[in-house]
Amino acid sequence: MPRIQSGFTPVLETHDFEGHRMILKEEKLGGNCQVFIQLKGDSRQRLIGEVDRKRKIMIVKRDHRKHFHILMKGYGFNWVIINQRVPVEYNQILVIERDDDGMDYYLFPINVVTMFGTKKNFGRSGFELQYFLPWVKMREYKKSGVHYIKGALVGDV
Repeated sequence: MPRIQSGFTPVLETHDFEGHRMILKEEKLGGNCQVFIQLKGDSRQRLIGEVDRKRKIMIVKRDHRKHFHILMKGYGFNWVIINQRVPVEYNQILVIERDDDGMDYYLFPINVVTMFGTKKNFGRSGFELQYFLPWVKMREYKKSGVHYIKGALVGDV
């Protein structure tokens, strides 16, 4: 995931009906935002993405070894991201995939996940619901000439 950067200030917190928290932290007024979830009973906040407000892109990182779901044959995306429950505007997702060969970048509209993905709920409800996009579908959106350096997108996005 994008690393937690110093200087980000909490600006919004909301809860689902199970008591899980979503926290939005903003770098500066109108700047990039980081989106976290914190499951009920868990003290850890999980960074699920960062929104590049200027380009209207949700950026998520996936480590192939850690995040690739073998049974679903793809990567999961939290329903908070897919259903655009985050109160900042974005219309695309940039996945930064790290594997043994390096980094690959995939940029696609959010509706690709809902059209071709499969829902899976790891808990009873709430923020634990994910949509899994098959990796073979995601590969159709591979982007070259893009890099994510020190919290900023660089290149032709």
